[in-house]
This record gives sequence, C-alpha cells and structure tokens, in this order.
Amino acid sequence: MSAPKTIMTQLLANGTFSVDSFFFLSGLLVTYHGIRRMQKEGSLNLPYFYIHRFFRYVARPSHTLVADAGCCRLTPLMMVVIGFCATLLRHVTTGPDWLHTIESYDLWCRDNWWTNLLYLNNFIHREQMCLSHTWYSAVDFQLYAISPIVLYAISSLSRGVLVLRERGVRRGQVWYFASMAALFCITTGATFGLTLGYNLPAVPYFNNITPTWLLNEYYGLVYIKPYCRLGPFLVGLATGAYLQRRAAQSEEERANLRGWQSALLWLLAGLLAMAVIFGMYPANQGRLPPPALAAAYSSLARTAWAAGLAWVVLACVMGHAGLAEQWHLLFISIMLTGGGAGYVRTILSCRVFAPLGRLTYAAYLIHPVVMAVFYGSREVVFDFDVYFMIRKKKKIQCLRLRFTEKIDSEHQSSSILRYYGHIIEEEMENTW
Repeated sequence: MSAPKTIMTQLLANGTFSVDSFFFLSGLLVTYHGIRRMQKEGSLNLPYFYIHRFFRYVARPSHTLVADAGCCRLTPLMMVVIGFCATLLRHVTTGPDWLHTIESYDLWCRDNWWTNLLYLNNFIHREQMCLSHTWYSAVDFQLYAISPIVLYAISSLSRGVLVLRERGVRRGQVWYFASMAALFCITTGATFGLTLGYNLPAVPYFNNITPTWLLNEYYGLVYIKPYCRLGPFLVGLATGAYLQRRAAQSEEERANLRGWQSALLWLLAGLLAMAVIFGMYPANQGRLPPPALAAAYSSLARTAWAAGLAWVVLACVMGHAGLAEQWHLLFISIMLTGGGAGYVRTILSCRVFAPLGRLTYAAYLIHPVVMAVFYGSREVVFDFDVYFMIRKKKKIQCLRLRFTEKIDSEHQSSSILRYYGHIIEEEMENTW
C-alpha cells in the first residue's frame, strides 16, 4: 500500500469515518422516533421495537404490523442477496480466477448464512464472513438492541417524574446521565485497551510499514465491533433526545444562541472534523504515533467526529442565519457561522434525495457483488488509472442502479434473481 502523496488525499485515506456518520444518524433517529412513540403510547413495546427493526418495515398510514407485512426491507432483502450468492452467483459468468474471486460470497455464504440472519456475523466465523461488508448491519442492529436502556431514561427525564425531593434532582436525570456515562466509558475504555494492549494502529494506515496481519487484527478486534463503534451512536442518542425535548418546548423556553456563539461552535466543529480527518496524516507517511497516542485517537476520534456532525444537525434545526449583517464578513458568515446553516439545511432538505435514499440500502448490499463479478470475469491483465476507474465505474453504477430499482419494486425472489442474472450477462457482453 502506498502512502497518500498529498495532505488532501488524506480525505480518502481516512474516509472510514464516514461510516460513523451513519451510526450517529441511527442513534439520532432511534431516540427521536422512539421517544415520540413512547409519549404517544405511554410505554415502549419491546417486541414491536425489535421485530420492526429486524424486518425494517416501511410505514403506512395504518402503522400496523399487519398492514406493513408486504413492505419489509432489512433482513429479508439481505437474505435474498445471500441466497442468490450462495446458489446462483457461480453460474453468472466465468473467468480465470472466477471461483476464487467470489469465494466470500459463494462458499462462505453457504456455510455461514445463519450468522447474518442472527446479526452475529461480526463475532461468529468472522474470518469467513458472508457478505463481509454487512458487518455494519450487524453492529447497527446490536447498538439498536441496547438503545432501550437510554430510551427509558430519556422518557422518564422528559416526563419529569420520580422526583428525589430531598436532593432536588430527578431520578430520570440520574438514570440518563449515568447510563450515557457508563456506556461512553465502556466504548472508550474497550477501544483504548484493545488498541494499546495489542499495539494496533489508530486507524487503518496506508503505508509500507504497518504489516497486513496487524491491519487484519485491527479490523477484527476494533473496526467491526459494536463496543468500539458505540461512541457515535451515543452522540446520536443525545442529539435526538435534545431535539425531542426542544420540540416539546415553547418558543420562550428554547435556548437561543447569539451570533458569536453560533460562529464559535461552527468553527470548533470544523476544526474538530479536520483534526479527526488529518490527525493521522503523519502515520500514513510512515511516522507512526506512540502507542498511547494511537490508542487515545482510536478511542476518541469517532465520538469527536459525531460531535461535529451533531452541531451541524442542531444548527440546521435552530436556524442560525443572518449573521452577515452583524459580522460584515460574508465568507465567515457562509462558511463558519450560522449563516451557513440555512444553506446546509436547504441542501440536506432537498427532495431530490428522497427517491435516492430509498435505493441506498439495496445498493449497499449488492455493490460488492457486482464489483466481484466485474473483476472475477476479467480475462486479461489490466492497469488501474483514472480513465479506467471512471469509465468502468459508470458501467458498474448503471448496472447497480438497474438492479436496485428492480429489487426495491419487486417482492418475488425468483423474479429478482432471474432479472439479476439476465442483466449481468447482458452488461458483460456490452462491456467486454
């Protein structure tokens, strides 16, 4: 592996933090919608809570499990893809190294499909994980499974019940802060201890010094484990709790920031994000940090990244804008202050993202399979260059989008699999 040649290439080298953005959003949405449901129904229906997540029902106006029975997407869709990989993928095409290329999708899915079904594939048979990229789904489900611990605390906090009159504090507050602090200590301590104890890298380094076996060790012990990914999820939970509480407050009760305070928070969030992304640039150049510093970075960087994202969300909700008149600095207003929040909110709220958002999960599941088909069927040696990647990536994206649209609209597995095999063969003929 060659090191990033410029500091800007560190954006790609340290791009794995983008995954933590999704854990942050997951925690935010779990809290925001979970508390709303608890306030509406009076309690948290745990069987519905877990069944809803397992099948990932698409809500309809009736909001009942019976009415949603034909619209489940999460686990059933993953098992359809696994079923295809374990049975039909090897017959899609051929190539000099075809069967070896698809081994993780073919043989491993035949043997270990059940670990994906139970969302334990990041713990059981990890070295032969079926659809190795679905470690994210496992971690996300595992974090979701423990979220009621915090949800009950937030619910009691928002209701303002169980007052300890002798001390003037609420038990809900104690429970909320104690549970959040305990979980934060667990994730920080576990990540720090594993990184320091096994002398692991702070992040997956791109240099010629760190051996591959050590990166694999980091992947297995830290990267795909829920107790090391809990930090961003906790930040999301706390952000969702604040948004839910703010929504219940009147305009007079809501905390409003002044212009300079908003500007300072935008600046701090930006600096925090840049420190996380560019902090390990020297390591990618071969100048490795001391073990203790690497462990500290590994245990805190993901939480810090999520904290920066939390401010972006809060700024958009609170609507800090119009600071150009106060500061007379248009650049600072747009890039650093609340004046930029309006632009960010407009972009993120654009309706064009709604239909694309419905395709993302299916695209996430199938895109490595499409890539394996692409590379495994090659019959000649080829070199990577910018033109090659752009030209082939466009074809792969078109193929992936066509299948994604089909898999989101069809509910018959046989139709999906027949269509998948047909379009792959068609694309192979057109491409090569």
